[in-house]
Amino acid sequence: MAIKKTGNDTLTDVTLLSGKVLGAQRGAADAEAAVRFEEKLIAEGHGGYKELFLYGEPAEGYLALENGTVDGMMSSTMSVAKLNKFRPGAFEPIGVMSDLIRYSSWATPADGTRPVVQRLGYLLDWLGHGAKAEAMHHVLLARGQSNWTELDRAEPRDPDFAFDLIDRNPRWRVIIRRNPEVDE
Repeated sequence: MAIKKTGNDTLTDVTLLSGKVLGAQRGAADAEAAVRFEEKLIAEGHGGYKELFLYGEPAEGYLALENGTVDGMMSSTMSVAKLNKFRPGAFEPIGVMSDLIRYSSWATPADGTRPVVQRLGYLLDWLGHGAKAEAMHHVLLARGQSNWTELDRAEPRDPDFAFDLIDRNPRWRVIIRRNPEVDE
């Protein structure tokens, strides 16, 4: 997703990033998506970016966006949601630039976050996106056997207060006590 500083009325559509300065995080799917989107802009006759700045950390890019060094910033939807929590009203979306998601990069987490990847993989499968989660699953398997984890990490540890077991998903090694609810 591309975002802009709130109040920038010149960027009402992602195709208007042609000729503008865009920022993205180096080495992230954001940067890869920004390059692919520029190729699409050029192919459609809009022209490419004036410049693409690659930042080591997303915070650097958001600061550059806020101070006007860049016109737009490529960012994941999750990062934008987190950003809006800490800087409400400072930025707003321009639009979606790509459906590119490198699910395999989510399966190489820092220590202690493997259960998060397991839960995400299970939910992607449950929602019918198992093929997209396949790369994550392969990376998890290559890193060794995962411990079982609760789908709802807030599930009480005391068996007297926990919901009854519904299922154990052997693919992701996730314990399900309540089926997820899909927001519509």
